[in-house]
Order: sequence, then structure tokens, then C-alpha cells
Amino acid sequence: MFYSWLSTNENTSGLYFSLVNNYFIYVFCSFRSNWKEGKSIAVIGSNLTSGSDVIAGSSATTASITPTANNLILLTVDSGIGTGPNIPTATGNGLTWVQVANVTHGSGGDIHRTTVLRAMGSSPSTGAITIDFASQENSDVYWCVDQFSGIDTSGTDGSGAVVQSATRELTAAATSITVTLAAFASTNNATFGGFHSNGSDGKTVGTGFTLLATVGGDPHNISLLTEWKNTNDTSVDYSQTNSHLMSAVAIEIKAAAAVTTVYLLGLLGIGA
Repeated sequence: MFYSWLSTNENTSGLYFSLVNNYFIYVFCSFRSNWKEGKSIAVIGSNLTSGSDVIAGSSATTASITPTANNLILLTVDSGIGTGPNIPTATGNGLTWVQVANVTHGSGGDIHRTTVLRAMGSSPSTGAITIDFASQENSDVYWCVDQFSGIDTSGTDGSGAVVQSATRELTAAATSITVTLAAFASTNNATFGGFHSNGSDGKTVGTGFTLLATVGGDPHNISLLTEWKNTNDTSVDYSQTNSHLMSAVAIEIKAAAAVTTVYLLGLLGIGA
């Protein structure tokens, strides 16, 4: 038996020969290790449900949803009351819902709060989400429930998938709003935006963004919209045809780590 062997820092291969009972046997083996394929897992966003409850009450209930295991779920809620809405809490789907950010705008008898809550679980259940305002009656409640795959699953309740957030409110009516995020931690990370407006006309998502959901209209002429893109964007924007008071929440979503691949190759040959 004899063989030839070649090795480098990343690649190792060998060719073995042997003569057994007048048969020539050869085996070629090669493997490459410590090599990154360079393909990150893309973040993908989708809407699970959206809706509203315009009858005064201290809680609201969404339609039934079925979240996917180990996906980031973002619940965006807009609520209004004259004295300032409480920060909502949420229960449902066997998940723990944690506030990411909230922002208020308005004055006098028309104050709205936009809140984003996150959740994630290994075995979520099917069912509705209950949004609660701690016994405070709100005149109207709007919600969008969005789901993201391809995200970092570390931490608890989606904490590893949320890198940063930022908010903004307009103090004067305008046709657009932009909320600014800091520089992104990775070029693989995605961008999310949630927007409230005191009008429901001509809604347009930001440049390069994809609509997740929009809800609103009569009787209070309020609207809530969520959008996303699977690339970095530090200027998260939204516009409407007419001027309105608006508020916004923007989030950087952390993508899952790139996949590391090891290739193995073997070849066996027999000849007379």
C-alpha cells in the first residue's frame, strides 16, 4: 500500500493505493474545514393580523393567530383617550409580551399612544391576543401583529432579535414623518417601522419598504401602518396625501448568524 497526502491550512486531501488479489484499489478523500459559506439567513416579515376596536373599553382582543416557533412577533398598538392612554400590556399565545418602545402625541382631549411589544417562543399556541389598559377606557384601539423569521433567537422573549429602537412625534401636522436609527450593527439586519396618523387618506410606505399591514378609517379617521425591509435603513419614513399629526416607532431587527459549512468528499475506486 502507498499513498499521497497534501495538507494546507484550510484543505486536506489524500489518495491511497493498494493491490489486493490482483485488484487495484484506490481511495480519494478530501475535506475543507473552517470555511464560511458567506450566506446569511435573510430576515423575512409577514403580517399575522390587524384590526381595531372603536367602542370605548379597557381592553381589546385581536383575531386568532398561529405564531411560528422561534419567530419574532411584534405587536404594534395605537390607543387614544383625552387624558393620555396607559401603556398597554398583552397576553396570549402562551407568550410573554415585552414593551420595546412607545410614543405619544396630541394634546387636550385627543392624545394617542403608539406602542410596540415583542414576543418569541419555542412552542406558541394558537389564539387571540388580549390588549389591556389597566382598567382605563380608551376611545379607540388599533393593532397590527407582524412576524419575522431568519432572526437571532438568543435571549428571552425576542430580546436578542431587537438591536435598537427609536421614536418620534410630530408637534405640528405634516405630510410625512421620518424617525432616525443609529448606525446598524450588521449589514444583514432588517428594519421595521410602525406609524400612527390622525388621518386615513393616501398612505404611502417609506422608500424601499414593504407594507405589512394598515388599519383605520371611520369613525375616528385614525390610521396605523407597519412596514419593513430586509436591509439597513437609518431613516424610517412614511407619508400621506394630506397633513396630519403623526408618531412613529422604528426598530433594527437582528438577523440570524451566517451558516458555517464543512464540505466532505470521498471516492472509492476498484480496477483490475
